[in-house]
Amino acid sequence: MVNNKEEWERLDSSVQSITVNGCDDDLNELLDLSRFGELVELKIGSSCFNYVSVMSISRLPKLKSVEIGEKSFQNESVDSQLMVKNCPALVSLKIGNQSFKGFKRLELSEMNGLKSVMIGDECFKECDLVLRELKGVESVCVGSGSFEKSRHTVVESLIW
Repeated sequence: MVNNKEEWERLDSSVQSITVNGCDDDLNELLDLSRFGELVELKIGSSCFNYVSVMSISRLPKLKSVEIGEKSFQNESVDSQLMVKNCPALVSLKIGNQSFKGFKRLELSEMNGLKSVMIGDECFKECDLVLRELKGVESVCVGSGSFEKSRHTVVESLIW
């Protein structure tokens, strides 16, 4: 359970579950989760990590679910991006309303175990979307106003 930047930084790299209830005091622009090699579940609450412009969830072999609450990740810099890739056990990704709304790129790739992607309303408003090597995907639900000004979309290798 994480409530602030200090608790985030003290997390042991072997944790299997992370729940963030508050972490808006973290001024870092990069949030890289690759150090958590045993992570199975990630839950980030509402209004968290609003200074982060790059979030990387990659090379996590045991990660099964990612859930992000509303109004998190509000950075709108030109290089802002969410990358979720090479997490073979990931089954579900859920993003709450108005999270990542100013991010410019969303890339989901190399996750053939991913079954479900749910993106809430008004997320990734002007964002490029890249979906690659997601052969197990059964559903992608995108809320109202999300990707409404996307200029570039790539969808490759989604079906077995």
